[in-house]
Formats: sequence, structure tokens, C-alpha cells
Amino acid sequence: MPLEPGAVHECRAPSRPTSPPTRWATAASRSSPRRSSSRCSRTPPAGASTRARDEEGPGLMPIQINKGVLGKEFPPFAVTVERGKIKEFARAIGDLNPLYLDDRVGAASEWGDLIAPPTFAITFRDEGADTNALLRELGTDISRVLHGEQEFELHRPIRPGETFLCRSRVLDVYERTGKSGPMAFVVRETAVTDKANEIVATARHITVVRL
Repeated sequence: MPLEPGAVHECRAPSRPTSPPTRWATAASRSSPRRSSSRCSRTPPAGASTRARDEEGPGLMPIQINKGVLGKEFPPFAVTVERGKIKEFARAIGDLNPLYLDDRVGAASEWGDLIAPPTFAITFRDEGADTNALLRELGTDISRVLHGEQEFELHRPIRPGETFLCRSRVLDVYERTGKSGPMAFVVRETAVTDKANEIVATARHITVVRL
């Protein structure tokens, strides 16, 4: 399928996308990377809920998180996209689209090379970062943390050999009460830009903290 410009793509909970990819969905995924923005989100399956506090064992005392982290910016970090990593990721998610795997198909495409699957930006991490630093600033630890939601906006395809700068910040902090009790939701946003400082992708991640 040709890669057409102009759509925003919504997707939930990882499933096996069909080719060619730009859209992920819970039941099925269809994608065809497009020149404008593509959007992907990942949420827990319908009906999923956290375990009740009495199932968690002793020691979960109520806490208050530090909402002063709102607006916090993290040190930027650079990532370089490797050709082999694109192929590894495509195989790992079960998407055998030749645009992700076949160098000759990629070279003959309008992109002139392989392109990465829409959610490839999930692999962009600062390997030298202290992953527990934010939790300490919030005043909590990993025992209270749950993965909430993950969302990606892909503004253009990602190609091998490109180097990007990733800048992250805490976008929002709010509280809700669920079946297991009160919870805090910490929303982090990462902007991925290229050497021309053009936005390539935006990732948002929600961390859930049991209070």
C-alpha cells in the first residue's frame, strides 16, 4: 500500500499489526507510515484493574506525592537509529512489512531507505539516566508504580542512520480514585527532533502511583 499523507492514527494495547503499518489497534492493526502525523497509544486491556490493597500484602501506608515535579525538564539525550535495530524491532512485534525489513524494497520506496515501525520510538532511552530519580522526587518507589498508558505521534517516518535529540518533561500530575483506592497519574512527554530541529515524534507515558 502506498504511504499516503495526512492522517492521525490511534492504537491501543500492542497487537500484531498487519502490513503495511501506520495504525495499531487492540483487535487489529493496519499501518502505512504517512508524511504527516501518525498516532499510536497503548493502554491496558479493557476490564484490567489494579489489585486491591488487601492483596498487596502489609506495608502499603497512604502517601502524598510531590506535585512540584510538574513542569520538570530532564537532560536531553541523543539517539542514533541503527538499521539492524529497525529489523529486530519489526520482527519482535510480528510485523514483517518489507518496508521495515528489505533493504531493496526500502531503497525503491518514496523514502529511499528502510523506515521504522510507527512505535519504534519506544526504544529511545537515555541509557545513562537514573531511572528512579523521578520516583524519588515524587516521594515514592517502584513498589507503588504501575504502567498506565503510552502514546506516540509520528510526524514522519524514521530512517536508519538518523540521529535525534530527545527532550522529556513532566506534562501533568493529577489524582483519581479507582477500585483499589486513590492513585496519582504522572504524564511525561518526550519530543524527538532531528538535526534541523524539526519535530519527528512525540511520545507520552503515564506512570500510575498508588497513594
